Amino acid sequence: MFRFSGEAIHTNLESNETEPQTHSNGLQPVGKPSSEPTQWQWATCRKAGRPHRAESWELMVEKGEQVKVVRDMGRDWFIAQGKKGAQGWVHGSWLDFGGSKLSTDPKSAYRQFREDLHNVLVPGQVREFPVMRNYMDCCTKPDCRLLKDDADSLGVCAHDLLVLLQGSGEYSYEWLKAERNLWHPDRFARFCHATHVGRLRAMAGQMFVLFGVLMEMSTEEAKA
Repeated sequence: MFRFSGEAIHTNLESNETEPQTHSNGLQPVGKPSSEPTQWQWATCRKAGRPHRAESWELMVEKGEQVKVVRDMGRDWFIAQGKKGAQGWVHGSWLDFGGSKLSTDPKSAYRQFREDLHNVLVPGQVREFPVMRNYMDCCTKPDCRLLKDDADSLGVCAHDLLVLLQGSGEYSYEWLKAERNLWHPDRFARFCHATHVGRLRAMAGQMFVLFGVLMEMSTEEAKA
């Protein structure tokens, strides 16, 4: 037996920022964070606009929009990232975290994913399938949650896999087409231990299908 690394994260978001000082509405604007955060939580916006319309340092959002919450600023205020990478303050009352967990930077997650695969994909030796949710578990869409909670599923949806694979820095239709080959059930079966080949072959088939979904999504985006 072997174990895939990448256990679930149990830490909280930490803030290195100074609490905002008092001004007209009790807060003081801050500049846009200078670098991409290594961890964040996903949240869905409950309202549209911004809490204080005149404050440009608050993030303009849409109801139902999914944003990255990248920093807890205290007093129920957060720094969030919305469309096209725009960042700003959002009040906690405007956010629905939906039980989302801390997510890892896609580049780090993908690097760990490839490293784990390299270490365990030995012909005839694989007894357990990669625990995909340990690499990326960011999608909170209700329909996807039903799929991910199914005991027979991989625990991830196409949206989770999309974020993970984009961490490769090589994401494209042709790249997906080439990478998908590894997960073809017949090809993956050669890595499986004889007593587990049936179960693992079926799981590889699910990955193969998800890659196909992403290829379709990539084609549709190219046409748009």
